[in-house]
Amino acid sequence: MESRYCMVMTTAPDREEAESLADGILNNRLAACVQMADIRSFFLWEGAMQKESEVALYIKTTEARYSDLEAYIQEYHPYDVPDFISSVF
Repeated sequence: MESRYCMVMTTAPDREEAESLADGILNNRLAACVQMADIRSFFLWEGAMQKESEVALYIKTTEARYSDLEAYIQEYHPYDVPDFISSVF
C-alpha cells in the first residue's frame, strides 16, 4: 500500500533558523519540499499577547515519514514548544 501525502506546517523565529531546519529536513530525506514565507504572528504565551515576525515552513512529506519528521523538528527546533500542524491527503 502506498503512503498518503502530508502537509506539515511549523514556524521559525527567523530566516536563518528556518533555512537550517529545511536543510536538515531535506538532507535527512524527511520531506520532498519545504516552502517558506515571512509572516507576522499574534499569539498568547505565558499569559501575555505576543506579536512577532516569524517564518512559516510548509513541509511536503508522506504519512510514512511523518513520525520521523516530527521527531526531527522536536529535537532541532529552536522554540521550547514548536507548533506542528499537519494534514493528510
